[in-house]
Amino acid sequence: YLSLTLIDSALPSVLVMSETNPRILVASSNRKEARLLERHLRSGNYRVIRTGGWRSCLGQLKRDPDLLLVDLSLEGIDQILKRRKKGTPILAFDPGRNPLKEIKALRHGVEGYLGRHQIKEELLSAVRPFLEIKKVQRQNEELQVRETKLTRGFERKKSLLQLELKRVADFSEKIAS
Repeated sequence: YLSLTLIDSALPSVLVMSETNPRILVASSNRKEARLLERHLRSGNYRVIRTGGWRSCLGQLKRDPDLLLVDLSLEGIDQILKRRKKGTPILAFDPGRNPLKEIKALRHGVEGYLGRHQIKEELLSAVRPFLEIKKVQRQNEELQVRETKLTRGFERKKSLLQLELKRVADFSEKIAS
């Protein structure tokens, strides 16, 4: 799922993320926390989009990120949870580690919860399963589209074949009579 491209073999090993790398939207009003999360996620070769407010987060959600990593203390969190696109997993974190917020978030459809001070490996391990699920969902959607196209093509060919069989049957009747 992660694909890296080597720029030039003569240059030092410079790796660039390709468009197939998962996109993670990080929404937090705490810039320091957001930058730390972004740095950790980029080290895992994920594309990161940072937003500082709930309105900008809603705007970025229209771009269909693979995962939303959201600060539960963000103003407007309820709007984000209500308006997220179906199929976009949400992993929440709470700087204050408030168990009541955690329960409320899980009740509102948040798929996972992180404590405040996640080390890089824990963060990357936490996002990986959600991104795999999103990958499988996208593959499933693509297969459904292909199946629909193939079914339509099959139905058209079946109709044409039935018409041709009818013509052959009609022609056979004329010859027989």
